[in-house]
Amino acid sequence: MAGVSLVVGQKDEKSVHRAMSTPDHDCLDAETILNDLCASKIDASILWIGDGGFHFVLGDPPQAEGWAFSTIGAAAISLRDEACAYYPDSDFARKYGGFVYEALSN
Repeated sequence: MAGVSLVVGQKDEKSVHRAMSTPDHDCLDAETILNDLCASKIDASILWIGDGGFHFVLGDPPQAEGWAFSTIGAAAISLRDEACAYYPDSDFARKYGGFVYEALSN
């Protein structure tokens, strides 16, 4: 292959993106949601099950689970909502829930 330079580990970004689905705005937020869960020390995981879609587990031990989401973005958004409900006093809920319930003192 004279005249062609190859770089190990470098991908042709155009060919990678052609094989992928159309960008989904929700998926762009998935990384931020997962990073913020981690920063708030809230246990969670997302995995995919062959053709069964995406599945999430919130908490250890599990507090909530979600099944059969068609995109990782949809799973992350549902995980976000469940985390706000189960951990309302967390920094995560302050960011994504918009409010935190506080005990009123008499």
